Amino acid sequence: MKKWVALFSQTGSEIKELSERLGRTPDLIYTNNRNNDVWIHNMKHLDSQVLVFNHNDIMNRLKNYNKDSTITLHGYLRIIPAEVCSECNIINGHPGLIDEYPWLKDKDPQEKIEKWMRMIGSVCHRVTKDLDSGEILTRAFRAHRDVETFKSNYYNILRQTSLEAWEEYFEQYET
Repeated sequence: MKKWVALFSQTGSEIKELSERLGRTPDLIYTNNRNNDVWIHNMKHLDSQVLVFNHNDIMNRLKNYNKDSTITLHGYLRIIPAEVCSECNIINGHPGLIDEYPWLKDKDPQEKIEKWMRMIGSVCHRVTKDLDSGEILTRAFRAHRDVETFKSNYYNILRQTSLEAWEEYFEQYET
């Protein structure tokens, strides 16, 4: 198996849940979130070292990983420089079906989802110098029919589809 390095900027809860589903934890986790009160409870049961650095320091450290390692982004809210994208195998989980609805690219796609959309979901894609434009590797989605259910539940649906897309990614590409 490839070495797995995970990055997050928010709570790290997706890494925790994904690790539980996979029965595997990242070899190393980087975050630029210095407020560990927000994320420490998600990391305390993982067998992973969590390192806190600013974005530039994280990018410099990623240059030590070649294509034989996999770097995953789980709500990492910073742009990855082109030179790091070209040197590393970086995969992003994106809470929006950007292949179906290209306007869901970029920050906060969940805020751009409309109730008329016939399906909602998440993708895992390669990270390239062009934001959210790399090859889509896996996707998971739900069709929806009931507008009221959709309005009250789509954040939960996106969370579940994100985990499903990640599971499929690890099954297809990391075993």
